[in-house]
Amino acid sequence: MKVDFHFHTCLSKSNPFDLDFFKQSVISAREQGLAAIVITDHHDTHDYERIYTALDQNYEYNGHYYLMEDVRYYPGIEVAIREGPHLLVSGQRDSILTFYDRMRPHISPDTFCTLEEFFALQSGLDVLNIFAHPLRLGRELERVDPALISGFDALDLNAKDLRRYGLEHRLSVEQLGRERGLPVVAGGDSHHYYQLGCVFNDFHQSFETIADLRKLIHAGAYTVNVQPDLSQRVETAQALKKAMKEAKT
Repeated sequence: MKVDFHFHTCLSKSNPFDLDFFKQSVISAREQGLAAIVITDHHDTHDYERIYTALDQNYEYNGHYYLMEDVRYYPGIEVAIREGPHLLVSGQRDSILTFYDRMRPHISPDTFCTLEEFFALQSGLDVLNIFAHPLRLGRELERVDPALISGFDALDLNAKDLRRYGLEHRLSVEQLGRERGLPVVAGGDSHHYYQLGCVFNDFHQSFETIADLRKLIHAGAYTVNVQPDLSQRVETAQALKKAMKEAKT
């Protein structure tokens, strides 16, 4: 089952949710053979809550994911913390929206929470934590307290960083994971649907919930796949994204 842990519904966090654009992403995900995608819009995305309001109005949520064109969409969020890194959180919709509500006082760039506060805001919530862009300049894993790294379930290997740093970046992230005792999972970091499917995780067993996925990640029951045309697809997606943003201004 092919899974992408890093997906954005909006062109950028300054653009509002567009249902028609999102529907194109659903079609593309199905065509790419993806079985599941985690929605990870930034916590400071314009009118963040409207994303889930729109999804609830148009799709059925079964307590764990929305099912669209045979593709599962699991709720999640990408959070920036004061130290610089970005972190991916996924779980049941109510858990993600509760976490978002707790984050409200930290929306302003001047009041982003620390990693310690980030974990405290998750108290009582069953969520999956992935460290995004662990080697990207300004977002590095080394920026946070080593004593808190055990709170993460995995490191993120994403298409944009592979395009930027080269395919050898995968080896660097995997080495970092071994050093810190964390598995590596893939995500497109897609803001445009053309990018979907260029990197994904192929899980060897079926699953239903984020808790199931956590167990499979820790058991190593999956394979990370990087498609040979990744660089071209990311580059094209970024060009399409730029053109669409300019057309909206």
